[in-house]
Amino acid sequence: MPQFDVVDVQVRFHPASEGGRELAPSLDGTLASSYRPHLVVGGPDAPVHWPDGRAGMNYIGVAFVGGPHHVSVGETVEARFVFMFPEQDTAAVVPGAVFTLREGHHIVAEGRVVSRNVEELA
Repeated sequence: MPQFDVVDVQVRFHPASEGGRELAPSLDGTLASSYRPHLVVGGPDAPVHWPDGRAGMNYIGVAFVGGPHHVSVGETVEARFVFMFPEQDTAAVVPGAVFTLREGHHIVAEGRVVSRNVEELA
């Protein structure tokens, strides 16, 4: 079975009144049918940069592979994701790191990394 970096997180989806979503996505998908936002390490105002030093945001593609099927906006839940692309710089995604989830330029959620481990996934 293939091995993946699996990241366990606590995440809270913002309600529409805070610029987020009307409904939170289901987080219990498989690799083939998962919620796939971009993650940016740091809070909503954190400066982020491209790996070559240019100013910009380091968007990291993730796929949620575990968590509740029903999530209410504003509720903090435990979930897990894997990285979508092996060439991404994911070194900053470590336990204790805070992050935002984005859909395009919209910040739809924020969270904290709980753990990161290599695991086999079907």
